[in-house]
Amino acid sequence: MIAWAFILACTSPPPLTEVTLTPSVVVPTTVQLSWTTEQSGRSWAEYGIVDDIGAGDLDRRTPTSLVAGTVHAAHLVGLPAAASVRWRVVTELTDGTQLVSEEQTHTVADVPAGFPELQLEVSEPTAQLQRGYVVTSLIENDGGWAVILDARGRVVWWYDTGHAGQPPPDLQIPGSVAWSGSSLPLNNRLDRTTGSVVMSLYDRQQAVDVATVRRIPLTAMSADDVVTTRMPSGHHDFVLHSDTSTVTWLAYQPARIDGRDWAADAVLQTTEGSQQGTVEQVVWTWLDDFDAEPELTTPDQDRFSYDLADFEWTHSNSLMWLPDVGAYFLMSKFLDCVVRIDADTGRHAWVMGGPFSDFTGPDGAPVWEDLDDSALWSQAHMSHLWLDPSTGRGGLAVFDNGKYRDPDGVGAPSRSRAVAYAFDESTRTVTEVWSATPGSGGFTNLLGDVRRLDASYLVSWSTLPEGIEEIGEDGTVLWRVAPTEDPVNDGLILGRVVWTEELPLP
Repeated sequence: MIAWAFILACTSPPPLTEVTLTPSVVVPTTVQLSWTTEQSGRSWAEYGIVDDIGAGDLDRRTPTSLVAGTVHAAHLVGLPAAASVRWRVVTELTDGTQLVSEEQTHTVADVPAGFPELQLEVSEPTAQLQRGYVVTSLIENDGGWAVILDARGRVVWWYDTGHAGQPPPDLQIPGSVAWSGSSLPLNNRLDRTTGSVVMSLYDRQQAVDVATVRRIPLTAMSADDVVTTRMPSGHHDFVLHSDTSTVTWLAYQPARIDGRDWAADAVLQTTEGSQQGTVEQVVWTWLDDFDAEPELTTPDQDRFSYDLADFEWTHSNSLMWLPDVGAYFLMSKFLDCVVRIDADTGRHAWVMGGPFSDFTGPDGAPVWEDLDDSALWSQAHMSHLWLDPSTGRGGLAVFDNGKYRDPDGVGAPSRSRAVAYAFDESTRTVTEVWSATPGSGGFTNLLGDVRRLDASYLVSWSTLPEGIEEIGEDGTVLWRVAPTEDPVNDGLILGRVVWTEELPLP
């Protein structure tokens, strides 16, 4: 018996060594596990969440490493704040032998003091958000956060965009200008190709031009992993082209016309990661490529706070890209319209909505008569448009802020809503197919977002108490996460939203 034990001990593979867990300093809920083996193998980690409904079985697993080696690493991403996590690491050698570490427990970092508190209020069994994650942003008076919520409304990932007068460590500010106080995270995307949250930020006070697009890998361990791209005069929205490593964004375009200093918008492009503020391509501009002259059509146009101009013509706030179509789609808040811009020609193909609309209703009726007489939307925001290039039929989901919309013509208070449309490029017609209003019946002039899901819609109600909801096609609220405090009194704006079934890893 002693001889056999000696033989087995001599032939057994050496154990895993130097097994360590390192929390990220950028995204506190992300951790990196690292270990070494004497023999080459492919590796992964197994883990489970310990919470009030289970013991934390090791029911989750990271992707298996693509290349065999002796130095191994795995990232645990999407761990709920303050949760306990059981974990172990595994290496499978080339002969199929598995080396397994001892099981350990890690307590995830809790959200910082003052972090906005959210709670799950509705979760119906039929909700699509019973699974997956929601990517959004929480915008505060002195800064903001990029966040990911799980199906239970728990915060499982966050990135601080700068608070209390302190810019984020990855933001490079020219030495001759002063930081005015906060970085406004107006828009966010989930880039599945690079496994990153990508967001646009600029100075909330619009006092200095320090606008950036930041790509934060879900596995980011330090500020060195964050890719920052300067976007001169940038604001609101952007598109990251992962396939060409370029960033396209909305920028202010100033001009003096007929004795007035105007600001319109341009669509500009540069290489991702450029810190020089270089514009490599002008894709399209309102002043140079649109056949109209700026004019005052809304009381909001003379409230421009940036030093570039006294009046703002277009206030473009949304930019979308459909690669199968080869076109950008731009929304102007002040002109109540969406414009299709073909990338290969740099020209716009059509305008939907507003005073320059090429589209009508299905019966040929105009979709816009005046500022307070729009059949579509009034001063809206959006993130989601779809189009089949073979048929020219598509749709769009819009957050209709509704500032001047008075469909009953009785001077009723403004009311925001989520709405979806179907359109046909060949007939130039657009039809409303779905809408929902907040239970509070409220109005918000700030942001808001709608995305179509499989058989429902995901809505961010911005400053309204409903928070983020999944709403069925029949108007039933299927899922809701909302702030515990009144967002208006608390100075909180919920940003745009993206749903994903899995968290993509780079």
